[in-house]
Amino acid sequence: MTNVTDYFREVFHLKSTTDYEKSADTIQEGIYLKGYNVWMLIASAILTCIGLDTNSPAVIIGAMLISPLMGPILGIGFGIAVEDKDMMFRGIRNFTIAVVISIITSAFYFTITPLGSVTTEIIARTKPTFLDALIGFFGGVAGIVAASRKGVTTAIPGVAIATALMPPLCTAGFGLVSGNINYFFGAFYLFLINTFFISFATFLIVKFLRFPIKTYIDDKLKRKAFIYVLIFSILLTAPSFYFLYTTVLHNREKSRINQFLESSFQKPDYDILNWQLQESDSVRYLKVYIVGKYIPPDKIDTMEVKLLNSGIDNTKIEIVQAFSFDENIDELSNYMKEKLASDEEYGKIPEKKLMGMLDSIATIKYLEQKDSIKIIEIKNESGILFPELSNISYTNRLFIPGDSVNIKLVIAEWKKYTNSRNKFEEFVKQKITDSILFIHRNVR
Repeated sequence: MTNVTDYFREVFHLKSTTDYEKSADTIQEGIYLKGYNVWMLIASAILTCIGLDTNSPAVIIGAMLISPLMGPILGIGFGIAVEDKDMMFRGIRNFTIAVVISIITSAFYFTITPLGSVTTEIIARTKPTFLDALIGFFGGVAGIVAASRKGVTTAIPGVAIATALMPPLCTAGFGLVSGNINYFFGAFYLFLINTFFISFATFLIVKFLRFPIKTYIDDKLKRKAFIYVLIFSILLTAPSFYFLYTTVLHNREKSRINQFLESSFQKPDYDILNWQLQESDSVRYLKVYIVGKYIPPDKIDTMEVKLLNSGIDNTKIEIVQAFSFDENIDELSNYMKEKLASDEEYGKIPEKKLMGMLDSIATIKYLEQKDSIKIIEIKNESGILFPELSNISYTNRLFIPGDSVNIKLVIAEWKKYTNSRNKFEEFVKQKITDSILFIHRNVR
C-alpha cells in the first residue's frame, strides 16, 4: 500500500518542480502593460476581429496566441493568494486598461470594415454556459502550473487558445457597433466568467503550492473577503447554469427532430435539404425542405401525429417539396437561391445533395440549358487549356424567370483532381461577366 501511495505521489507531484522565486517574477512581469505589450494587444484584437469577420478559426487561433491578456489575470489571482496588495491592484488596473483598449480597437474595426455581418464565429461567443466556466478554471490551472515550473514549458500557448479571452471581448465590440445589446452582454459575460475562473484557479493552485505570503492579513478580514468572493462567484455562474440547461434541451430536441426526419423521409424516395423551427401566430412549425416523391395532405397529418409521439410537443409540420408544383416551388427556389448564391453556405452543402437540388429544379424545367456561341467557345478552348477537364455543363439562368437575381451555373466535370480549377474559373469569368456559380465534380 505504501508503494502505491508513493507511486501516485511521484506521478502527481508539483511542489518539487516549482520555482517559487522565478514564477513570482514571471507573473509580475506579465502584469505590466507597456510598450510592446500594448502593440501586441492591439494587433491581437485586430487579428481576432478579422477572424470573426471572415469566419476564420485559424486567424482567431493565431490572434489568441499573441494576446497578452493572461498576464494581468494570473497576476490578480497570484496577488490575492500571496496577499500582495500591490500586485493585485496592478493586475486589476492593467487588466481594466487592456479590456478598454481591446473593446475600442474592435469597435473601431467593425465600424470601418466593409463586411461586418454576423458570422458563426461571432454567434458562438454570445451564448456562454457553465462549460465555459470550466474551460476558464482548468485553463487557469494549466496556466499557473506551467508558469511556476523550473524548466521551460510549451503549455502557455495552449492555455491561451483554450481560454479564448480575446474573441468574446472583440465580439462585445461588434455588439456595441451593431447595436445588438444581446451580443454585447452575451460575449462580455463569456469573457467575464473565463477571467474570473482563470484567476480563481490561479488562487487555488498558488495556495496549494504554498507560495510564501508577502503580508499577513487579519483572519476576520480574510473570512469577510471569502464570503464576498463566494457570493460573487454564485451570482456570476448562476446564469451559465441556466444557459447550459437550455442548450441541453435544445440539443435533445434537435436530436429528436433528426431521428423523426430520418425515419419519415427515407432515401432514395426523399432527400432532405434543410429543416428549421419557426413560430407564427403563437404556433410553432417544423418547416422541412425536401426533394422527392409527392407527399399528399393525409400523409402529412399522419406525420404530425408521429412528430407528437416523438416528444416534439406543440409543433405542426410544414413541408416545402419540389414536386408540389403550385404553391411551394417558388419558396423552394428562393431558398435554394439563398444557399447557392453564398459561397459560405454553398461550401456547407454536400455535392450529392446539391446535385439533387439542381436535378429537381431541372425536372420542373426551371433550368434553361443553352449552348450559346460563347459557351461553345469556352468548351473548345478549355479542352486545349485544361486537358484534365472531361465536360462542361452550362445553365443560362439558374432560377425562375423574372427573378431579379440572375446567376449562371457552370458545372465542370474533371477526369482527376487538379490544381487548375481556380485558373479555369478565372478563364470562364473573362468570357462571362455575369455572376457565376461554379460546381466541380470528379468523374471516373
